[in-house]
Amino acid sequence: MQLRPLITGTLLAGCLLTGAQAQQPARTGPPREAAEEAVRVWNASGTLRVSGDYLVQAAREVTGDIAMLGGELTIAGHVTGRVVAINAAVRLLATARVDGGILVVGGDVSGRELGTVAGTIRAFPAPLDYTREGDQLATIREGESDDSQRWWRRRERWRSGGWTDLRLVSARTYNRIEGLPVFIGPRLGRTTRAGRLSVDAFGVVRSAD
Repeated sequence: MQLRPLITGTLLAGCLLTGAQAQQPARTGPPREAAEEAVRVWNASGTLRVSGDYLVQAAREVTGDIAMLGGELTIAGHVTGRVVAINAAVRLLATARVDGGILVVGGDVSGRELGTVAGTIRAFPAPLDYTREGDQLATIREGESDDSQRWWRRRERWRSGGWTDLRLVSARTYNRIEGLPVFIGPRLGRTTRAGRLSVDAFGVVRSAD
């Protein structure tokens, strides 16, 4: 059976990883309320979603909320709603005007003394871990295990503009000749000025010779 050596290797790697994690301090993310609010604004249908470095020019008016994912959001114009940044930074210029508040999780806000913000400015430097399917995000709560996700679901963890994704997918149904073929492999990516860069690696595991 080809599957048995893979399971043995996986268990060994898991034991080594557990030992390494035990020597490291627990990672603390942003407050749950702030994380859930940021994700809720991003998922809203009326939100302007942007990724990577983005500039709201001085002559422009953004109607409603704007949400940034990764990179730096520079505001020189007018935003009538809220500004939300996830694992990103916000920079306000002298001509910036924000009618709502600013919420940053996984970044900071610069230029507070320059721009005009009617609402509250909140910034939490600890990056946010989340899953992503399509355009929708979901927070990963502290202590949540992968068992709470369906095994075929793509799982992305973003930290400071980078992300990893481990996929485990059944290729087709089981048969006695070839067994159950399974695709498994990591996917790495990062948001850059040029766009979103990703690297994939796949292996095929069969439960029969």
